[in-house]
Amino acid sequence: MEELTEALAEETETYDELIRTARRKRDAVIRNELAGLSAAAEYEDAAARHLNRLDKRRTAAAAAIADSLGLGGGGVTLAGISAAIPDEGERSGLNALAEGLRARVTELRRINAENRALIENALAYIEFSMNVMRGAAASVSARGGGIETESACLLDTRS
Repeated sequence: MEELTEALAEETETYDELIRTARRKRDAVIRNELAGLSAAAEYEDAAARHLNRLDKRRTAAAAAIADSLGLGGGGVTLAGISAAIPDEGERSGLNALAEGLRARVTELRRINAENRALIENALAYIEFSMNVMRGAAASVSARGGGIETESACLLDTRS
């Protein structure tokens, strides 16, 4: 049980850092700081590899516990293991770790969705700006509002 709870606790810590990184990424997107985006992407890459290792560790620990509890077979979940644990303290501790991890994953998804929307809006604005400089009629929609313009060519895009 100790190996499983340690793996879950370490996953939780990693997700906490990913949440902080996602918030820093949001700030970097808003301030147009490429160095901050690059650093966030590097950390996310390393964290993904670390989470993969932790997932294997957690899966192996869960399988060993499932076997010791007589649950056997594949597809054993933390909820299934928790339900079979006779000790109330261990069961509530496992449930708390699992719920905390679930909450962090949900929070990270929410922040990443916000970041994706910010990045998509930034790319739409860049495309709009390039079209204005080319002199083409351009339009962009940002959260329901639209910008349309006709302009003289300011940028020679021929190579």
